[in-house]
Amino acid sequence: MGRDYRFNTIDFRPAAPGWRYVVLAEDGTMQVLPLPGWLIQEEIEYPSAGSDDGTPTGSRRVVAARMEDDYVEAFSSMPSFWCVIGPGEDEPSQQEVAEEQGRREAFRNRQQARKDNPTA
Repeated sequence: MGRDYRFNTIDFRPAAPGWRYVVLAEDGTMQVLPLPGWLIQEEIEYPSAGSDDGTPTGSRRVVAARMEDDYVEAFSSMPSFWCVIGPGEDEPSQQEVAEEQGRREAFRNRQQARKDNPTA
């Protein structure tokens, strides 16, 4: 079996005022919300998938995070997440929203085509 790599959260840092995140619903509606903060994550190498005996690789990353009730999680777990906007940056335009919706729809169509025809 091959090695398995995962990122574990080691810290949370609040975002400075003005940082926001954008969620985009399937119907095209956009919400811009205050960004709660950033997760600092450390990469862990495991000898095999499912193993709990890992070793830090020394690699770290910082990812935008949201709060759900009392739980903090990376945006990668939120399918409607689109982007992060820094202080002073403009919100996405309607044209940018439409383009992103088009990309998402094309992606969903490709996924469905693979499910419908897995040997293609």
